Amino acid sequence: MSIQGSCNCGNFKIKWHSNDYQLTPRECVCRYCQSKGAMYVSKYDTRFEVIIADQSLHHIHQQGTQSAQFHECKGCDSLVFVTSDINGALFGSINSACLENANQFQPRVSLALSTTTAAHKKHKWRQSWCQASIHNKFRQGATKSVT
Repeated sequence: MSIQGSCNCGNFKIKWHSNDYQLTPRECVCRYCQSKGAMYVSKYDTRFEVIIADQSLHHIHQQGTQSAQFHECKGCDSLVFVTSDINGALFGSINSACLENANQFQPRVSLALSTTTAAHKKHKWRQSWCQASIHNKFRQGATKSVT
């Protein structure tokens, strides 16, 4: 089973290989995440895939310690997911607002990570984030990996 999702305009399509709505979305209290309304969900030992139809609308934003990449759709201004390269593997967390039936998740909790070191963040993410893959859809029925 999987949970599906997308950005508001449908340019980003998400398939998360999990069906666990018992997870608690984590709301980062930094100014950037607050401005995007982001509440992240992930589960260790699961994976998600993102297919991007129009790569020209894919924007990657970094801030703070530069240890994470925030993936946005410029077509609808959605913050869809966040990733980090950890020891050569791509891990990530999904903005729960981009997932179907997001209201079935548990009530959100707030997190403040701005005072945490990059090394500590990556250690925590490795233990709680999903494996992630990103693909560009460049013709019908085919994808091109960009990870």
